[in-house]
Amino acid sequence: MTIYGLKGEHKGFTQTVEISVMPIRPGVFMVGWQEENQTTVTHIEDFEKGIVYTNITLPGNKSLRLQGPFKQVK
Repeated sequence: MTIYGLKGEHKGFTQTVEISVMPIRPGVFMVGWQEENQTTVTHIEDFEKGIVYTNITLPGNKSLRLQGPFKQVK
């Protein structure tokens, strides 16, 4: 997967990472990866409801937990 920073402090950031995908139930997946700077990211992506839940661990062990809407692009 390739990550693109589109705005804010990450605008212009690009990185390709290997992802692991685990189906939880139809339309819901757990997706995870590790970035070059050792940041780890885990998403729970609910395609039925259009919501993503995210846990991020940054270098230095700072943790973020976020959620928000997403649209599937075909």
